[in-house]
Amino acid sequence: VASGSTEGHATPFCTSGIESSSVLILDSLGRVNPVGTLPSKLEIQIAEICNHIGVTVSHGGKVLIPCYSCGLVFELFDYVSQYLNGVGLSSVPMYYVSPVGETILAYSDIVAEWLMKTKQDKVYLPEPPFPHAELIKNGQLKHFSNLFDGKFAAAYKEPCIVFAGHPSLRCGDVVHLLNEWKGDPKNSVIFTEPGFDPVKCLTPFEPISLRVHLCVIDGKFSRSQTEDLLQTLKPSQLLVPDIELMSYGLGGDFEPSVNHLKIPDKTTLIRFKRTESLTIHLPRKYEKCRIDHQLALKVTPKSMGERYLGCVSAVLSQSNGRYTLRTPMLDDGSSSTGIICKKRVWGSPNLDRVLTVLKAELGDVSVQEIAGELDTYVVLVPSLDVKLVLGPRETTIQTSNPVSYTHLRAHETGRNLV
Repeated sequence: VASGSTEGHATPFCTSGIESSSVLILDSLGRVNPVGTLPSKLEIQIAEICNHIGVTVSHGGKVLIPCYSCGLVFELFDYVSQYLNGVGLSSVPMYYVSPVGETILAYSDIVAEWLMKTKQDKVYLPEPPFPHAELIKNGQLKHFSNLFDGKFAAAYKEPCIVFAGHPSLRCGDVVHLLNEWKGDPKNSVIFTEPGFDPVKCLTPFEPISLRVHLCVIDGKFSRSQTEDLLQTLKPSQLLVPDIELMSYGLGGDFEPSVNHLKIPDKTTLIRFKRTESLTIHLPRKYEKCRIDHQLALKVTPKSMGERYLGCVSAVLSQSNGRYTLRTPMLDDGSSSTGIICKKRVWGSPNLDRVLTVLKAELGDVSVQEIAGELDTYVVLVPSLDVKLVLGPRETTIQTSNPVSYTHLRAHETGRNLV
């Protein structure tokens, strides 16, 4: 479970498919902010962000919002544009700078399966599910691949709001903008992405005069939400990284403690560290298996009291964790309804039996055991100038004489020497 509780543009979190599961891996829980306070509700954080934006642009300043290329930035486009229109600042432009921004904006309007239902319905009206299509059309939102695009210089005006990456302030166009704007106290930088400490992020840019605001929008599950979720799911085993158990401390108290997280009585908590290997017990006797539709058409069930049974000859295949019974195919590519039994050569070679057969048909042979290789032998046949390497997994024939190779293959056919 990669947690997410914020009611945004994405499909709501669904628990029906993972209830009473044998193993539940819990990760990406809501963390304590660097200043030691828990994340506020979405509405409160959005109001604070908009308030900081309004104060900054009203005084002629510029707003920098470090962000990822997708995700939370879609929500900010919507909320910030509504705020600007509501307070009479619709003339303030918003710039979205990302090397993949144009592609992301285009795909977000057509790939609707991951959106909430109301936004999915808009795709088929047809109506863009996100407001950024209309914002781009009326010029309130402009997107550019980088700051040094000639189009950006031509469209740029102040005051403005710029969304650019990366939230760590260590790469991306945000680095150039911050160096340019850090000396003006009228400007602001607003941190909205979780997991970044403003103090550490801004250290390389010291000294700075611009205003710094921390308004983290963290839609991940809080402690109480996580505990409620576990009571609903009731997994047999709960796997949680140690770092997640450390996320519930307050005011810098990050000591890992199982007592910080209440789990169901019958749930076993398994903690693990980075790069640690675990052995997980899955108590199940059967696997769900699908049957290919072509094979299903050939099955003729017969009544056996209260049940219907049918014989089937099939090939079992596994792909992406799913088992499927398929129609067996013959060597000529045609399908078969009968039982196919192919001889499989397997196991370690029976050396005595191999030598007996070879000596009877090929004359003198010698054998050597390969050190360090279990049940692996080298058999030399001087009469044919052939070297055989016999092992539990394969048999190798080494010879420069094609006649000798063909002769040995002919003798091998139909024999069971293992």
